[in-house]
Amino acid sequence: MGTAAKVLVGGPTSFKIAAYLPSKAVSLTYTDVGFTDGGVSFDPKTEHHLVTVDQHLGNLAAIPKARDLEIKVKFAEGTLTNLQYALMQATANLSGTSSLFINASDPELYYQLQVVGKGDGATGVRTMTVWRAFVKEMGALLFKKDAAQEHDLTWGVCEETTGSTSSGTFMRFFDA
Repeated sequence: MGTAAKVLVGGPTSFKIAAYLPSKAVSLTYTDVGFTDGGVSFDPKTEHHLVTVDQHLGNLAAIPKARDLEIKVKFAEGTLTNLQYALMQATANLSGTSSLFINASDPELYYQLQVVGKGDGATGVRTMTVWRAFVKEMGALLFKKDAAQEHDLTWGVCEETTGSTSSGTFMRFFDA
């Protein structure tokens, strides 16, 4: 028999970004992006090699050969800091709250992400920490009278191979 209290409904309470830290060290300096629109979706995918032989009609095994994770979120607040994250620009490219300089030749940049929402623990809070993320795609940035300047982002996740594997290599879910 199921438990109604374990049906978790509700959007995230916060979406935060920090600089990438190796060895799955949890950052102490996250930046909250403010309001989001449409929630946060986690879309894991696994590609399998299917083992088949002539003597059987069915697959004998499905061996994982690639795993991928995408995270989708729309930042509702059009701040320059949020735009800096969306365009994968270094912190040095943001000058205060008034100027963002875009350098097309900047090197790769990774972030640590944290999403806090409803959970199943004693406090009812679940924290999801993604160890090594990058912006895979950004939707169009609209400048028009009937549209908000939102940042519609698809994040890719790289496997974090440094540090202990006990915290996962993509991400960790923690219920407090």
